[in-house]
Amino acid sequence: MKKTIMIIILLISITICMAIENKSLGIVLGPSAGSGISYRVFNDKDSGYEINYIGVGSNTDFVTFGGAKYLKLINFTDVSRVYYFGAGSILTNFSKSDNNFVQFNVAAGVGFEYTLVSNLRLSLDMPLTIWNIFDHDDRMIFTVIPDIGIHYYF
Repeated sequence: MKKTIMIIILLISITICMAIENKSLGIVLGPSAGSGISYRVFNDKDSGYEINYIGVGSNTDFVTFGGAKYLKLINFTDVSRVYYFGAGSILTNFSKSDNNFVQFNVAAGVGFEYTLVSNLRLSLDMPLTIWNIFDHDDRMIFTVIPDIGIHYYF
């Protein structure tokens, strides 16, 4: 039953993706808006958004990492884009033992996207990420870890 629901959600998502122009699917690695499969859209060459998600599991643990990013263009040409962004992400661990946790992160920074070949683009974002924003032990961590992604636009 779970497989059927996931397949239906995937098919609906792909159908919605095909109806929007200037969109991409790709893979992103980094802490600011989550890592994993990425869906990115730019609206009217002015602003855009990106949604990322990945889930990995075993018999005892299931870890998910996902988030969203709002992109505002600073400058663009035919082969590159420069933008600033605000992002948020969530990291969860569901375990059969008592090691369950939820971690929220927020970030802001500047990003750059460069066209490698006609529809394939490389993105590099430099965020200031704040980890554990709702941690009750006052252990917020500030980091500058880049996000890197590869996107196929269609």
